[in-house]
This record gives sequence, C-alpha cells and structure tokens, in this order.
Amino acid sequence: MSHITVNYLPTSTDESVKIGLEMSDNNDSNNKVFGNEQAMIQQLEAMGMPRQMLQNLTYEQKKAMFAMTQSSEIQARAQERAAHEEEWKKGMTNSQEEYEWKNTRDDVFVKIHGIDNKHKVKCDIQPNHIKIITNNGGGGGGDDDDDDDDNNDKIWMDLQLFQSVNVKESSWEIQGNTLAVCLRKAQAPMRWLSLHR
Repeated sequence: MSHITVNYLPTSTDESVKIGLEMSDNNDSNNKVFGNEQAMIQQLEAMGMPRQMLQNLTYEQKKAMFAMTQSSEIQARAQERAAHEEEWKKGMTNSQEEYEWKNTRDDVFVKIHGIDNKHKVKCDIQPNHIKIITNNGGGGGGDDDDDDDDNNDKIWMDLQLFQSVNVKESSWEIQGNTLAVCLRKAQAPMRWLSLHR
C-alpha cells in the first residue's frame, strides 16, 4: 500500500503554496498527475477555472485538490465520468429564452427552440465565444450582414464559452423550429461544467 505525504511551504512573496510530494511506494510513482502545485494550477486554469477563483483557493483546498490528483481510484473515476455522455441541461440566453446544452466526450451540443427558417440567423462561433443573432425584419434578407434592419435584431446568445472550441469543426443548423449547434472541444476529453463562464 502506498503512502502519500503532502507538504506545504508557504512563500513570503505572494502567499502561494508550494506543494511537495513524497511517494513511499515506487510502483505508484508513475501515477502522479501533477508533480507540483504550479502544474496543477496551470491545468485547472486550462480547464476553464477562472484565475481569480484559483487565486482565492485556501491552503486546505489546494492540499485536498492536489492529494486527490495523486489517487489512482479518483483518476479512474474521473476517466470513467469523462467517457460518459451527460444529460441535457437547461440555461437562459441573453434574451431570457431557455436553451439546452449537453456535454459529451468531444463535443458540446446546444439547442435553442423558437428559431426557424423564417429568421435570418447569424451564428458566430469563435474559439472562446459564441454569438447568435436573428433578424425578423421584412427587408428581404440578402447577404449583407450590415443591413439597416438592425432594430429588428434579436441577440439570443452572446457568451464567453467555458472552454475553447475548434471553430472549423464546429457547426450549426436549423432543425424545424430549433437552432442546433455542435461545438467541437479544442481539448477533449474535457468535461465542461457550464456552457459559458
């Protein structure tokens, strides 16, 4: 059986915590996820945890998080959870319309009901942002995004995404009266805790 010791050595400069790890069982030394606190913090930030939240973590929280990353049982459960598709969750758009989203291993799916082919739809997917606008104006459509029908625009969604997406592999389409969006994760498998930050 392995024994894990986590040591804290606070620095005087920025109150950050240096975490050292001693593994008494050589067989488990290859199971390390992070060699130190800095590597753990960098990965958490890459996963979408806001920098301010990371800076506000207490010594005890960092200690518990770091210890968990060293447990092979917790690692196995995390991998199993990442492999499973999650249920649809509900959220509210900027225009207070309900949307649904679903996290899978490689993609995040979004459905917004009430958008159909009668609307002129602009779905702008950027690496860290999504903006969905419809125009109900009777101005005859056209390809010009800068029509004078801006007063008929409705912003359904204008959000900073929880994580980065691969824009080229992301897509959207109208299915009946629903706008369906598929966002391909830039880092997979990476579980999104929310659609947006």
